[in-house]
Amino acid sequence: MGTPEQGDAFFDEHWPAARAVADPEARLYEAFGRRRGGLLDVLGPGVLLRGLGVLARGHGPGRVVGDPQRLGGSFLVDVPRVIWQHDPESAADHPDWARLVELIPTER
Repeated sequence: MGTPEQGDAFFDEHWPAARAVADPEARLYEAFGRRRGGLLDVLGPGVLLRGLGVLARGHGPGRVVGDPQRLGGSFLVDVPRVIWQHDPESAADHPDWARLVELIPTER
């Protein structure tokens, strides 16, 4: 839900080859059925434990961008198809990014 500049800064650091779409108005979140999480989805025990693990590795919380209760999702799109998606159970649920890279089509 951030700006294009915020997305570029994130991906420049974490995955320079990735392409993403900025969606400040959350239109794509709605189109892809991304729901707003309840209290346990965003602050439940699993989320807090993951947060403690992240803090222990030296990473602090970032600035909140967009709606902090909107659960995200990860999609690999090979236009016009969505060839893979991850629907998180909570804010602590993230995909196996290494597996995702293996699914990227290499031939056109």
